[in-house]
Amino acid sequence: MSLELTLQSAISGMQTSKTALQTIANNIANVNTEDYTRKIVDQKSRVLDGQGYGVEIGAISRRVNQGVLKQMRGEMGTLENISVKQDYLSQLNSFFGTPADDNSISHKIGDLGAQFNNLAISPEVSASHFLTVNSAEDTALALRRMSEEVQHLRSSANGKLKETITKVNNLLDEIVDANTSIMTFSAGQLSTAEIEDQRDRSLNSLAEIMDITYFEQSDGSYSVYSGNGQTLVTKQKQALSYVPPAIMNAVLEYTPTSAVNYSGPTNSNYPIGGVPGIFVGEILASTDITTGVKDGLLKGLIDIRDHELRAIQTQLDELAKNLKIEINKAHNKGTGFPPPQVLAGDNFIQGTTDISQATGLVIVSVVDKSGNQLETEYINLADANITNVTTLLTNGGGTGINDKFTTANLVASVTNGNLILAAGNDNRVTINEMTSSMTGAGKIAAGFSDFFGLNNLYQSTENFAAYRSDYKPSSSAAVITTGGTLQFTDATNGARSVTYAANDTLTNLATKISAAAGITATVISDGDGFRLEVIQDGSENLAIVETGAGTFLSETGLRTDYRGISSKLKVRENIVSNNSFISRGTLQSNSFSSAAQASSTTAFNVLVPAVTAGQLDFTIDASTSATIAYGNADTLTTVAASINNNVTLSMNNISAEVITLGANTQLKISNSKSDNFWIVDTGGLTTATSQGISIGDGTVAANIAAEFDAQQTFLAAPANGGGLAQTTSSLTNYAASILSSNSSQVNKLDQDMTFQEQLTMELYNAHTSASGVNMDEELANMIIIEQSYLAAARIITTTRNLFEVLNDMMR
Repeated sequence: MSLELTLQSAISGMQTSKTALQTIANNIANVNTEDYTRKIVDQKSRVLDGQGYGVEIGAISRRVNQGVLKQMRGEMGTLENISVKQDYLSQLNSFFGTPADDNSISHKIGDLGAQFNNLAISPEVSASHFLTVNSAEDTALALRRMSEEVQHLRSSANGKLKETITKVNNLLDEIVDANTSIMTFSAGQLSTAEIEDQRDRSLNSLAEIMDITYFEQSDGSYSVYSGNGQTLVTKQKQALSYVPPAIMNAVLEYTPTSAVNYSGPTNSNYPIGGVPGIFVGEILASTDITTGVKDGLLKGLIDIRDHELRAIQTQLDELAKNLKIEINKAHNKGTGFPPPQVLAGDNFIQGTTDISQATGLVIVSVVDKSGNQLETEYINLADANITNVTTLLTNGGGTGINDKFTTANLVASVTNGNLILAAGNDNRVTINEMTSSMTGAGKIAAGFSDFFGLNNLYQSTENFAAYRSDYKPSSSAAVITTGGTLQFTDATNGARSVTYAANDTLTNLATKISAAAGITATVISDGDGFRLEVIQDGSENLAIVETGAGTFLSETGLRTDYRGISSKLKVRENIVSNNSFISRGTLQSNSFSSAAQASSTTAFNVLVPAVTAGQLDFTIDASTSATIAYGNADTLTTVAASINNNVTLSMNNISAEVITLGANTQLKISNSKSDNFWIVDTGGLTTATSQGISIGDGTVAANIAAEFDAQQTFLAAPANGGGLAQTTSSLTNYAASILSSNSSQVNKLDQDMTFQEQLTMELYNAHTSASGVNMDEELANMIIIEQSYLAAARIITTTRNLFEVLNDMMR
């Protein structure tokens, strides 16, 4: 019996050695296989009736340091997060270039300022007109291309998100299949080591995509969860789903479930921002993990789409907005030569739009092609008869534009929501804004021409059906200092008024405005803050103005939604087609003359015809005026002396003289520095200006050029932080800061990526050191197993010989 035990023990030794050699061979064969873990044969002795009965395989197991493996997976996700951001922002950085590049946006804006300087020096030269307009077009084109590239990269990231989610679902299937095989093999007491390697590979790939947690169950299966606790795998998978928009644009954005204006996927208006969420399993608000993903490729793509690239888009829009507003403001103060026959506004208004709060004088003139005045009229916007746009055109007091101008010279109208000033015949129309001040949404204390958008350089097809306020940190804190009344006008509902109070909050204001017919106002989230959004329900154009002394428009900053303005900015078409319309001079009013009189020293009441008493009302600027009264006993000489003795007029370089015109005399009033002013004569002197415009006047071009060096306020972009902070800067410097900020971000990502690669590699090396195949160790083990196998074989041979001896003895 003992020889039989000996034989069985030796056979078990050979069988165990064979399995061990097979395992070693497999280890050696996979020495270069990524994620392969070294397999170890666990041996255990067999005992029968208290006696040793050889050896058997306990299990073929893996040698894995789970702590290092888990840490490595976390760092792999961080590496992928950094890598995808570095990839996208590097592409953008290459496209944007540096501030020093000739094709950079900062260089083009600087060049545009220089072209306006040249235009101011040679306003009569056609080449200067062309070069200035061409530079303005180049600047707008550069902004459009930059915006298009940002949105192209957002679209690319969005498409890759969809591909990545498909890959996640495939990996979850692999993990479920591996779990099933492991449970089956474990029940049959078969080795699960190779299947565990397969599952680890799937987990590694999943950890690169998103942050996960996982736990081993008692049956050997893994339960896998997203970083924010959503179940991905138990016995079955919970698939991820995402339906991307067909194309990205600057207005499309993901609205998080925490937003006050969030609308769930079961609602008909989902998704509010145009970009749906990423869901686990059933599509519900509670299963949206878009903001719950904290690391990995998925996090990087979400951040690129929703944060990094949107921040850059917001910065471009902030630059384009200021460029448009400030340059148009200056451009509207001047005129081209010859000016256009028609000035067409691009700011939406209606005839019923209230302008009762407008103040100041505006001068409108019709000139011929040579710039000679044909008819010039002033409009006093503070006139009691001018209460809305309709009465600005025509009113019972005779103070409207059409009231004053002869129809043959000029007709003013409102067409499709825009103010139109059309000169008759082949004549031209031009404006001097003088002291005019008008306020509406997005137009705070704007000049007359600027308010209506009559002579803009840049246009951007604004959406007047949607308005947004500035960013506010709270929806429940007071935003209004002085109460007042807003007026809303559109084609369908006419004029409606909404009264608001001091200390109203965004929430209060939204409720009050939404009570008006055809308007919905809501408080929307913007990062950690809020904005007020006003929408015309039928998507019609809407005009919003103040009708009292309230501070709503100035304190909320409500204006048309300018997201994506950089993708729409263009030079106005009539200026592109006729470069001479570029503003470079002004309608002149720096010299006035009275009607000719027979004598400069004869009292007005003695003259034939007599001159009725009155006064000369001087308007110098919005805060400076003067009045010179004259009576029946005055003469041209005494009026001139009164003017010259007036301190206000003298300080502003305005003086008077009596000049001889053949047999007659005339009072001439002028500004020695050629600065414009205006005189309203209420008496019989009939003081007026005969000035038109001059081809050699470059004053406005010089003023526009100065805007490129002027310090302007650029709001935080984006408002909730993460991009450029609010700053005071010039247009050129802000453009340069966009480029340098993106470049700095890429440099930081390069550094972070280098560090993360090293850290991940160290952890990978630690992992492979513990679980990988060491060739020297395997060869040493192979020798040991070989010797064990040969020894067992020798025992079998010896036992066989003993059996033969025993058999011979029995014969």
